[in-house]
Amino acid sequence: MDYVYYFGYGANRDLDMIKAITGSEPVWGKEAVLKGYGLYLQPLKFVVDPKDFGQDDSFGARTRLQGKWGSEFKSYVAKKDQGSSVIGTIWKFSTSDLRWVNNWELVDFGWYKITLDFAETKVGEKYLCYVQYLTENDKPGEKVNGLNYETYTNDKQQMLNAASGLRDRIKKELFG
Repeated sequence: MDYVYYFGYGANRDLDMIKAITGSEPVWGKEAVLKGYGLYLQPLKFVVDPKDFGQDDSFGARTRLQGKWGSEFKSYVAKKDQGSSVIGTIWKFSTSDLRWVNNWELVDFGWYKITLDFAETKVGEKYLCYVQYLTENDKPGEKVNGLNYETYTNDKQQMLNAASGLRDRIKKELFG
């Protein structure tokens, strides 16, 4: 099995959330800091959607989020920001688990981009991790303290149920 490192922030730094998204236990998780990124609380209205570009027949990230969570939805997002840092968890898990996480985070619908960057644990271990982030052209919303923030922006149990429900629906569609 192939393994990767993923830096999870916000709800994705929590083991319960990772298990709800992927349906499996990661190999391990270590608290870490991602330097050179700021943490923001992005309102739904700032989430990129193809409709912003005249593609009215497209069904993008904002449309999907609004349908599930309503217009008051907010989520943590990371954006490159020198001098800032974000605390989270480095997860070691399978490449298929990374696909589940990217699916949950609507990467294919343009909400996030993916990069590889180093995160560092409290004891100085550095890991090259997959990180979901916004580009310089994306509107992030209000900046928050990336080293001291609440893990969940929405009700935890509702988010866990939504993540495991989405995974179950996709499995059913793919495998019957």
